[in-house]
Amino acid sequence: NTTTLPPCTTPGGLSTTAIASDNATVNWGATATADHYALRARVAGTSTWSINPSNIYGTSKILIGLTDATVYEWQVRTVCSTDTSEVSAWSSLQTFTTLANCNTKPSALTTSNITLSSADLSFTGTTNAVAYLVRFKTAAGAWNSWVVDTLLAPTVSLSKTSLASGTQYVWEVRAMCDLAGTNISGWSPQEI
Repeated sequence: NTTTLPPCTTPGGLSTTAIASDNATVNWGATATADHYALRARVAGTSTWSINPSNIYGTSKILIGLTDATVYEWQVRTVCSTDTSEVSAWSSLQTFTTLANCNTKPSALTTSNITLSSADLSFTGTTNAVAYLVRFKTAAGAWNSWVVDTLLAPTVSLSKTSLASGTQYVWEVRAMCDLAGTNISGWSPQEI
């Protein structure tokens, strides 16, 4: 009697998690016959696999050194022998997009057209922003008294009305590189 070895099966359960602007974690399900796994990744639309880690003994890998706001594609396969003579087919092609870099704060905050009850606020936007949060309060106001307005890019100005005469106000702005508010810049320096 002879018992054949089970086939070297392709991993399933593929996903990409913890996507940031310069890294992401790729995941797959374990296969029963794996000695280890091999992974390949590249910028979508290119022909060269530029990331080729091999001898991965777990079921996930953090890809580092990625470019922000870029689509990547990846595949994994099972290596069923220590010498890589027996491997599965590559998995189906998976894609993910790294987050846009949102480290740059809006700048050049300017207050103009100041009247007894209104003022215009403007600033220089940032490259990857899809929206901006502008917060505004009296200079003497408590920290929790900020009033926040959302401006969709490319809008970089806001008119504030119904202001109290003779009162000093402060404002600042931050960039949002996604509308969920998870990829945002720090606040700009305050403008008076």
